[in-house]
Amino acid sequence: MGRSITKAYSYLMKASKRISGVSEARSVFSSCRKFKGATWHIYVDYAMMEYQSNEVKIAGKAFDLGMRKFGTDFGYVDVYLDFLLSSKDFANCKKVLESSLVSLKDDSESLLKLYEKYLRIELEIGDANSIKLLEKRFLDQFPDKLPFVLAVSGFTCESDLFNPVNLTDLYTHPYPQVSNSSKATIVDDDDYAPDAQAIQEIGVGVNSQNVMPQYNRGGQQKPPFMVRDEVYNILRVLPRADYYQDLPELLDSQKVVDFFQHLDL
Repeated sequence: MGRSITKAYSYLMKASKRISGVSEARSVFSSCRKFKGATWHIYVDYAMMEYQSNEVKIAGKAFDLGMRKFGTDFGYVDVYLDFLLSSKDFANCKKVLESSLVSLKDDSESLLKLYEKYLRIELEIGDANSIKLLEKRFLDQFPDKLPFVLAVSGFTCESDLFNPVNLTDLYTHPYPQVSNSSKATIVDDDDYAPDAQAIQEIGVGVNSQNVMPQYNRGGQQKPPFMVRDEVYNILRVLPRADYYQDLPELLDSQKVVDFFQHLDL
C-alpha cells in the first residue's frame, strides 16, 4: 500500500509541475516525505525531476536526503549509483559505494549485490589495481566463496541481466553425460573442466611415459597412445572443476580416462 500511495504522490508532483510550476511540485514532495509509509521511489522521482530541470545540485541533495533514510536498501543505493555515474560524478560514486559497504554489512544478500555492482563500476572507471583490491576485500568478506563468483558478475548486462558466462561456464543447460558404451561419444555441449588428478591419470605431453592401451572396434589392442601436447595445452588452460562448487560435479576423472582409452583415432 505504501508503494501505491507513494506512486500517487509522484504523479501528483509531476502534474503540479506541469500545471503550477516547480514550487508547487516541491510542496507535494515535502508532503509525501511526511507520509510514514513513503518509499524511496519518491526521492528518486523528485531528484530526477529537478535534474531534468537543470537543477543538478538540488537533485544531488535530494538523493543524499534519501540516503539518510534508505541507505540500507540496495534498490535505492543501486539507482543512486546509476545517477552518479550518468552525471559523471565519480568521486561521490566511490563515496556512496564505500559508505554502503558499511551500511549493508549485516545484509549478506544485498552486500553481495553491492560488490557485484562495485566490480562493474570498477571495470568501467577503475584500473587493474583497484579491481584486484576489490577482489581481496570480497574474499575477506565472503571467505566461503571463490573469486570466480565475483568475476562472473562483471559480465552481466544490467538492462536485461544477460550473462554469457551463465550459458557456458555455469552450465545453465542440462548437465551433459558421457555414454557408458565401449566407444566414447561426443556430446554437443562442452563436456568437462579438467583438474590436476585427471591430467595425471591421463598422462601429458608427447614425452610422457604414462601411456594407455588402445583398442580398435574388433577388440584388438592398438599401439600405445599418448596425449599430444595440443590436447594437454587445452586441458591446462580450462577452468578448474572446483570453480563450480555450487553446481553438479563437472569433472569425473575416471570418465575422462575412459574417454581417451576408448577413443578410436
